[in-house]
Amino acid sequence: MEKGIPLPEMDITVLEVEDPLQALQIIAKRYLQQVGPKVIAITGSNGKTSTKDMIESVLKQSFRTHKTAGNFNSDIGMPLTILMMPIETEVAVLEMGMNGFGDIELLSNLAEPDIALVTNIGESHAEQVGGRTGIAQAKLEIRSGLKPNGHLFVDGDEPLLGEVPAERIGYHATNTYVIEPAEATFIGTTFKFDGTTFSIPVLGKHQVRNAAYAIATAKALGLTDDVIQAGLNDVQLTPMRMERLMYGQTAIINDAYNASPTSMNAAIETIATLDGFTNKVVVLGDMYELGQQERLLHASVGKKIALPVSHAILVGGKGVILRMELQIRPSKSNLRTRSKRQRVCSNLCSASKPLFC
Repeated sequence: MEKGIPLPEMDITVLEVEDPLQALQIIAKRYLQQVGPKVIAITGSNGKTSTKDMIESVLKQSFRTHKTAGNFNSDIGMPLTILMMPIETEVAVLEMGMNGFGDIELLSNLAEPDIALVTNIGESHAEQVGGRTGIAQAKLEIRSGLKPNGHLFVDGDEPLLGEVPAERIGYHATNTYVIEPAEATFIGTTFKFDGTTFSIPVLGKHQVRNAAYAIATAKALGLTDDVIQAGLNDVQLTPMRMERLMYGQTAIINDAYNASPTSMNAAIETIATLDGFTNKVVVLGDMYELGQQERLLHASVGKKIALPVSHAILVGGKGVILRMELQIRPSKSNLRTRSKRQRVCSNLCSASKPLFC
């Protein structure tokens, strides 16, 4: 605890330090060095947590693996994640988040990863770093602590990462590892990675790239295709990331964690392409920390709403931006804008009767 603060009246050992946060980080770094696992570091605007979950699911087939719990990916959360790591851990999978410049540099230097991944460059935190170019610069700070012979995997289809020396993963034929188009259903998705077919029991084509990062990481650590597929079969994503919930014949897809234009557009596209559902309802809330392009980015989501999406329920003050876009470009989807939760629930019941309410 910080020097000068009165000690608690408890029979416990107390370490007095000048800066408790810095002390926490130093202790975590020393413990990480003591355990000595391979370290996988993951950052990106979207897909960090799902990629982390997939990597952990695959690597635990062959290694004693420890991963970031929930979103413990900050200057406090990551050291705590490390300190919760069992002494016998062989691979640590660490998620790294940011609010501004310097955040990921600090975390990378603490973790000194063997493998680092930048999942994508989106719009989250654009307000703090001056747009997507700033986001790319901040995310690439993950290279700061990367070991000299370490692997850096990046989104090979992102122009802002085009000049970065890295192993590139994506759909373009020029990438180091090429993904071939996916076949997606409500049950899961099948795709090819570098010519080999894999499948994931996860909803959404946008999850394929996350799975590709897991495959590339596993191959870098020597795992075979069969072991990798076994790990992908067992993957359990953190809740609120394309989470599937069934109520009778009605499916609810919960993708509500910290929405951004990239993730929201992917969710709308996923719902639109699903077969076997009479009504396809999207409930969309406000997005934050988008900076000066906030209005434009909300409008870009509005452009995605069209048949076969049958109903759009817009929640919050920024829903008016999406509504204006839909009025300019009629989508024939049933549009409702609501700010109160009770009215949203009422609209949702109306849109999904008789299956849900």
